[in-house]
Amino acid sequence: MHCEHEREWVVRLTFCLIISTIFTLGVYLRQLDSNIINIEETERIQKKRKATQLNVTKMHRVNFLPTEENGSVYWHLNSTELIRTLGYLNATRIKQFLQVLAREFRLVFGRMNQSVPKAIEHCFQTGTKEILVTEHLRRCDNVFRHYLNIGSVPEAVFDTKNVKSLFKENSDFLLLKSAYIYPPPAKSGHFEPLAALCPTLSTERRRSLHKTLQRWIRFAKQNRIMWWICYGSLLGSVRDGDMIPYDTDVDIMVLGSDENKLRKAATKREKVVENQFNLVTRPDEHCIFDNGSRTNCNGEATKEQADVCSFCGPLARAFYSYGEHIDIYLTHLQFATDMEGRPVKFGYFDEGMQEYTYAQNVSDLVYLFPLKTCRILGLTVPCPQQPRKVLELVYGRRFMDPTFVCNTTSYQWVRWE
Repeated sequence: MHCEHEREWVVRLTFCLIISTIFTLGVYLRQLDSNIINIEETERIQKKRKATQLNVTKMHRVNFLPTEENGSVYWHLNSTELIRTLGYLNATRIKQFLQVLAREFRLVFGRMNQSVPKAIEHCFQTGTKEILVTEHLRRCDNVFRHYLNIGSVPEAVFDTKNVKSLFKENSDFLLLKSAYIYPPPAKSGHFEPLAALCPTLSTERRRSLHKTLQRWIRFAKQNRIMWWICYGSLLGSVRDGDMIPYDTDVDIMVLGSDENKLRKAATKREKVVENQFNLVTRPDEHCIFDNGSRTNCNGEATKEQADVCSFCGPLARAFYSYGEHIDIYLTHLQFATDMEGRPVKFGYFDEGMQEYTYAQNVSDLVYLFPLKTCRILGLTVPCPQQPRKVLELVYGRRFMDPTFVCNTTSYQWVRWE
């Protein structure tokens, strides 16, 4: 009897050991499978990163020039510069560059027929000595102007009614939309005048920005500068047709080709005077996270943003009053090539985007051009062809959600979590 109990105990113990072993083996196999998946995923990500790095190994900036035709000014690719840049390449590599160009401009305007790339390619097939002959360049320039252009600043921007319109004190800006209210109101739409809730830009400061923007419109036309609104100003225009309620300045973008124009036309710091139109440029290259060279309005080097002149992020700043200004940023049009020099992309590089993405990204030309119009401060201004796509690239998919909301208890702007 005792032996039977021992035998039963041994059987049970053996059974438990078998079950335990099977369970342990199952856990081990799952962990092993998980590790294999993680290793494969890590390798996939590394390969993707390597491929991405390969595709943006080098950037080749190109300039666009303004040309007047039938009373309108439009911007086209600088054929002389491009031929100088690509003239040393072999026929295969040149053809690759032209195919990338043709693809991007076909997407933007849908007007590139099959014969055009061949016509452009012909511009690069002359010998290196003859390639820059005046007659040869003139023929190529006609092709470039017609097919490789990014359009113009919309005429509505320069309309007399727009440039000379008076600032309207009582505008929709004085009404706070429900998206900016916390807790949200029971009904959608407008809530009540901003003055009764959270602090916003005063009427006088908005009037000053309105005046500065109108002056900039005239300045840009006189100097043939292509521009459009960007960042917070574009965000406010898309959301509400005006400035963001808690914003204090206007953001605009210009082509990198126009940097020298702005620097030549800039106001010298010792001649900056309040209540006149001032255009000040940064002393050095674009800085990321405000860690670059700065010079104040007295022409003195400084490490801090001591006044309206001591900036290092935007290329330039336009203002009448010291407290209200327009920040002017650069966008470069450029090729991205891989390590072997093959062109993989032609598009735009937003200089300020480094602060948002931490990397040099070449975005699709079709998002920007041709420019269309939008509204801010009661004025018609140029904006990107696909403003929502541009904003998504900068701020993410939830760009329509305000960063700050007006707390109706404390009457202060608070970060929206």
